[in-house]
Order: sequence, then structure tokens, then C-alpha cells
Amino acid sequence: MAVLSGAVYAMAYPPLGWGWLVFPGLVGLLLALRGQHRTRARTLGFLHGMTAYGLGVSWLFHIFGPMVVVLWCVLAAFTALFAEMQSRASTRGVAGWQLAVFTALNWCGWEFIRAELFPLKFPWMTAGLAMGPNTLLPWVGVYGVSVLVILSVVLLTMRLWKSAIIPLVVLGGGLGLLHHSPVPQAG
Repeated sequence: MAVLSGAVYAMAYPPLGWGWLVFPGLVGLLLALRGQHRTRARTLGFLHGMTAYGLGVSWLFHIFGPMVVVLWCVLAAFTALFAEMQSRASTRGVAGWQLAVFTALNWCGWEFIRAELFPLKFPWMTAGLAMGPNTLLPWVGVYGVSVLVILSVVLLTMRLWKSAIIPLVVLGGGLGLLHHSPVPQAG
């Protein structure tokens, strides 16, 4: 499931750019990680990351040749670290809303580190970017959109349907406003 969800996650970004696939791509990862601990969780996270980055930025092969596999491994390590932290949280008994919030912050924290703090500064393939330009971006930024995406995915995965409505409505409203906002005319 980790490999399949990694492939689905990659399809949310160009060249296909089917942004909505970020949701099932993340659902698959979270379901694969459920009940997994330590090495198994890290391995599943790494497999998801290798598949996602290997397919999602496969064009980097034309620039770096076979050495791109090293870059894919480095990027996949962030997904493995996310999985490790999820494993630690579940081992410590974090559940319900606390787990949902932790998962959203855990994912977005690793996204932020990968994109802003890590020396490679690799901002591609963040969950918020899959949503494309939208009216939420000026208000909450790409990481805020990522939090809403991940929170929605986690709440749906945890079967907290009523709780998932709030972030989904905010996210859907922000994305929906994009299609209804008037385009300014040149003057």
C-alpha cells in the first residue's frame, strides 16, 4: 500500500497535476502506517517517499543521471522520519484529536524542514502545492493549506467524519472561490 499510495501521491503534481490525488496518496500512507512501529514504519515511509519522488521528479534523471537516486533517497528520508514520529506517537498512546493535530503538524513540519531549512531547500511536492493557486494562499500560505489537507485526510482516515467537515469546508471554499473570483481586466 505504501508504494501504491506513493505513486498516487506523485500523480498529484506535474506533469499530470491531478491535485486531488494528494488525498488518496496520503490516505494510503496513513493506512499503511497504522499499527506499524519503528523499523517497519520507517521502511514503509521510505518506500512511499522513494516511489513518490522517483515518479514525481523523475525528470531530474535527465539532469543528474543515475546519481539522482541519491537525491530521491534523501527526499524519501523525510517521509521515513514522518513515519518514525507517527510510530512514536502511537506507541505513546496519542489518539483521537491529539493524533490528528500531531499528524498534521508532523507532516507539515517535515515539509517545512525539507523546503526551507534543509540545505537543498526542496519545496516541490508539498501537499499545499498540489492544490494549486487558490484564495487561501494569501491568508495561510502553502503550509497552511498543507495543514488543512493533512488534517482532512487524517480525520477521514480516523473516521471522524463530523470533525473532517470543518477543514474540508475551509479548503473546499478556498479552492472553490478561485473559480468564482472575477479576473481583473487590463485597463
